[in-house]
Amino acid sequence: MKAGAEATAAARDFRPERVAAIRSELLTWYKANRRRLPWRGDAPPFTGSGARKAVVGRRKSFGEGKAQKTLDSLFAAPRPAPAAAPATPEEPFPKSAYGTWVSEIMLQQTRVEAVIPHFLNWMRRFPTVTALAEADEADVVAQWAGLGYYRRARLLLKGAKHVRDSYGGQLPASAEELRKVPGIGEYTAGAVASIAFGLPEAVVDGNVIRVVARLAARPGAASDPGLKRYSWAVARALVPPRGVGSPSEAAGASGVEAGSPGDFNQAMMELGATVCTSKSPDCGHCPVRGVCRARSLEAAGAPLSAATEDVGDIEDTPAPFPAGRGGAPLLTAGAFPAPAVKKASREEDVAALASFGLSGVGAPLVRLRRRPESGLLAGQWDLPMTVVPAPRGVGPVRAAKREATGDGDVAGGAKRAAVGQGPEPDGAAAGSPSPSSPPAEAWECEPYVYVFSGAKQTVTVRGELVAGPAEVGGDDQEAWHPVSGLPDVGLSSFACKAIATAVQGPLEGRGATTLRSALRAVGAPGVASVLRRSKLLTVARKAGWWAKA
Repeated sequence: MKAGAEATAAARDFRPERVAAIRSELLTWYKANRRRLPWRGDAPPFTGSGARKAVVGRRKSFGEGKAQKTLDSLFAAPRPAPAAAPATPEEPFPKSAYGTWVSEIMLQQTRVEAVIPHFLNWMRRFPTVTALAEADEADVVAQWAGLGYYRRARLLLKGAKHVRDSYGGQLPASAEELRKVPGIGEYTAGAVASIAFGLPEAVVDGNVIRVVARLAARPGAASDPGLKRYSWAVARALVPPRGVGSPSEAAGASGVEAGSPGDFNQAMMELGATVCTSKSPDCGHCPVRGVCRARSLEAAGAPLSAATEDVGDIEDTPAPFPAGRGGAPLLTAGAFPAPAVKKASREEDVAALASFGLSGVGAPLVRLRRRPESGLLAGQWDLPMTVVPAPRGVGPVRAAKREATGDGDVAGGAKRAAVGQGPEPDGAAAGSPSPSSPPAEAWECEPYVYVFSGAKQTVTVRGELVAGPAEVGGDDQEAWHPVSGLPDVGLSSFACKAIATAVQGPLEGRGATTLRSALRAVGAPGVASVLRRSKLLTVARKAGWWAKA
């Protein structure tokens, strides 16, 4: 992390007395408001984003001009954050460096409430670094299913093998050594070192950047390299030394217990996740609002243009801005950091083939193909598919209509791709499984739009039931899998939705009556799991084509 103008600005903006105040207030707030999470050593019930829901509830009650029923309601204690149902086992997982590492990797680009059940299942299956290092990659990927970005799972496995071989199965207790572990970068090394080992290492994620940008009213988008360097410099200045908590004497406070560097780092991230959110920050309940420059600019009536200007010495209280500036929009704390410029989504047409077969005992099987070892979802089992760029000027909705009606080259290209005659895409499997016999029944599904990795994909799924018995297995690139065992395969969300879409046709009575009967009799648990992952289970039940398993 290179030093420079950003480090100098951070030292100017966050002087010792300001740092002391932030530490004191934030650690006190964290102790009283932190979420109960399994990787923190807490016992169930756990609280995911319930704290943020409480903030939204308060905003609706008090911040949108709604009349209060009674005066007492203004002073009533806020309702406790809704908690998730108790998980099993009831006893908490002991807090560990390994658990901290796993949770930090899972939490990258994933919501807390989605991570909680995956973390619990993961720790039951791989309770130690050694247990993970000795696991099969397919088992690891299957356990990761539902979290997305599967490269993280493979890096965890690779990192666990490195820790087993180089450190005897114990994570090293220094950020420098942690950064040598595959998959551990600057952020994760700082998080594990501070949270698990109490070292004064800084952490910077999207939440921390947002908090820092508002504390300093710092211009720039969260993705700007300059703001990132500035945030790292501020984070290093704010994190307390080892064994030193909130400096009560310097802050002029009393009765505040000492906290660790890990507590402070978690407090910064927690503040950004639950109070200082990207949209509608709850400034009224922020513990550091008294030293927040963005908040003071908002209170002074600053114009929105101030979000792009140098505010000068942030220790100075801004003078009130002139009223009546010709109706110019006013600045709010939410103007920091500046919105990132979004890249235009690419549009693609995807043709997928869902080929079903029946084993000798009548159990339904589905044919899957492994994706290439590089690119998106590398090495994952998926449906055979072809991806081609959508014609220019033809949006996904229009393309879907053209595919459904067979009008134009889009429909023809998708149909050719489904039988293996289309062009092969980069990073995606193409073609069809080449069954041993012609399909006994086939059906076309209605196209739908799927957003995946910066692309708007118009997906057309073709379902078929092959004639003759099918056998479980194949090779390492293409094989028949039992439908009831799909939850253990580690399918992507794309594959789950495509399979669910293919299954919906037969169960609605549009052909494939034999498959319908087999799925209900044998494959119900697996199909229900796939439908649940694809968020179609409730729709399926309401439509009456899938009974409760």
